[in-house]
Amino acid sequence: MRKLPLLFAALLLSSNLAAADLKIALADVNVIFENSSEASALMEDIKARQAVVREKFISTRTAIEEKYKELEKQRDVLSKEAFDEKAKALSTEVSSAEKDAAKSASEIENDYMSRVEEIGKKVKSFVDDYAVKEKFDLVLNANQVLYHSATVVDITGELVARLNPDESRIESNSMSSEIKSDSNGSLSQQGESKKKSSRGNKK
Repeated sequence: MRKLPLLFAALLLSSNLAAADLKIALADVNVIFENSSEASALMEDIKARQAVVREKFISTRTAIEEKYKELEKQRDVLSKEAFDEKAKALSTEVSSAEKDAAKSASEIENDYMSRVEEIGKKVKSFVDDYAVKEKFDLVLNANQVLYHSATVVDITGELVARLNPDESRIESNSMSSEIKSDSNGSLSQQGESKKKSSRGNKK
């Protein structure tokens, strides 16, 4: 009977040792997704398409409102049947414009969800490739981890940098140019100060 607790303790110890040998990292998938160039392009495209739909609907509604105003001016001239018929036709135009706008918005939403799923798959594949290359045993989504020790590294920043290497290179180049200009300025200032000090000593 005593062998069972000892066996359980041995199994638990071996599993803890195995877990301790694992190379584990965290990655914020949402941050990686939002910083991807494809996701940024998608958001710009969606916003532009939504703006076109909105502007078209507003333009159509404004035109119909003008037609209503013109129709109101003819109320005393037209018969009740003719007026009601024209008013009904304008109401149908409004309803049609609303349906078209709703249909376009639905198409944009469906396209957005589809493309988000595609980009999400690419991001996951990208993280997988990085994990294999860097020999990580486990990469967890940072948003779903309640606690982790300080030994678990967060590789989100590294993944974002590798995801958009061109943008990172531009930032690093701009920073290096600023550093160079600052260093050149400081060197020139140092040279001027040395010249002034040498002149003072001569005097």
